[in-house]
Amino acid sequence: MKALKITILLFISLFMCVCAYAGDREDAVAALAEAVQKGHIRKATDKELNDSIKDKRYLRHIRDPYILLSDEFVFFPLYGANSIVLITPDNMSMPAGDWGHSSVIYKNEVFGTIPKFTPIPPCSLPKFNIPKNATVYAVGSGGKELLMQIDDSGKNAGSVEISVNLPDETVILLLGAYQPTIWHLSWTNKTKIAAVLFSGYHKQIVTGIDTDRVYLSQCNFRYIESAAEYALNEFSLATFKKPISAFIYSQNGYANIGGISSKLITYEKFKPEKYATTKLHGQLAIAEAVKKGQLKVATAEDCKKATTNSGCDRFRNGYILIDPEFEFPNGLTGAHSITLIIPYGMSVPKGDRGHSDIIIIEKPLESDKM
Repeated sequence: MKALKITILLFISLFMCVCAYAGDREDAVAALAEAVQKGHIRKATDKELNDSIKDKRYLRHIRDPYILLSDEFVFFPLYGANSIVLITPDNMSMPAGDWGHSSVIYKNEVFGTIPKFTPIPPCSLPKFNIPKNATVYAVGSGGKELLMQIDDSGKNAGSVEISVNLPDETVILLLGAYQPTIWHLSWTNKTKIAAVLFSGYHKQIVTGIDTDRVYLSQCNFRYIESAAEYALNEFSLATFKKPISAFIYSQNGYANIGGISSKLITYEKFKPEKYATTKLHGQLAIAEAVKKGQLKVATAEDCKKATTNSGCDRFRNGYILIDPEFEFPNGLTGAHSITLIIPYGMSVPKGDRGHSDIIIIEKPLESDKM
C-alpha cells in the first residue's frame, strides 16, 4: 500500500511539472502579446530590420523581429520557436530581464544566441585572368561514401560526380566538403570550365579535368554549406568580382549544373581507387589489427575486470592489446576513438591515440595467474 502511495505521489508530481512547463510557455507567449498591446514593443518592418544591422549575413537567421518602443519593457524567458529578436533603438538601453533564447540588435551589433560570422578572405589566383563573362557556381557535398581512405583522418572518403551542361557559358566552380572527398568533373561539348577552386576540412581531390586547360587551385573557403552561403558569396565577390549564381548540393554522390545530358566529356574515367591510401587509418586500421590478432574486441565485463573505475557503464569501442608491436593509427578522434585495455606487464603502444582512452592493468588478473 505504501509503495502504491509513493507511485501515485510521483505521478502527481510529474504531472504538475509538465503542466507548469506548459503553463510557463503559454504565459511567455501571452506576455509577449500583452507587451505588444501595451505599446512596449511591436513587430519590426523589413526596412527597420535591414537598417538596424550592418552585417547582412545575420538577416537569413532572423525571424520574428520586434522593435523596442518603451523603457518599461522587461524581457521574460522565451525559448526555442517562441524566442524573438528585439531591435533596440540607439537612444534606448538594452532591456533587462531573462532573454531566454532571444537576441537583441543594438547599435548595429547582435547580442544573444544568433551565431557570429567570420569573413572569408579572398583567394589569391596567380597567373589566372578572370574571364569577364564567367559565371560562378558552388557545389557542396552529400558525397557517396567509399570503403577507402585518401588521407590520415581515419574517415572514409566520399565521392561526388559533377556534370556541367551550360552551353556557351564560361564557368568557375567552387567545390567544398567537410569530409575527405574525390570530385570528378564532366561537361557538355560547348561548356567551358575556366577554373575550379576547392577547399575542405579534410583532403579534397579533383579529377576529370586537364589542368593545362582548366585553372585548378586549393583555397581556404572552408566548405560549402547553407549556413555559410552569405559569407561564400562575399568571398566570390572579393575573389572574382562576381556573385555566386547558384549553390548546388549533391545527392547520393551526384550533382548536375544545367540540364541533364547523356553526352558528356571528361579528361579521364573516374577511378577513385587509384587515390586510396596504402596505409589504413582510424577504424579501418583497428579492424585490420583485430583481423591480424594484434587486438581483441573487449566487452564491458572485460572493463570491469580491468579497473575499479565506475566509467565502465560508458565503455564503448573497447579492445584488449594482444601484440606489443601494435601502434595507434591516426584518425582515432571523436566517434572513431577507442578504449584500449593494456594487460599487466605490457607498454602503451606508440602512435597518436587521438581521443582514445587507455586502461592499464597494474596487477595480474586472477585469470592470468591460472
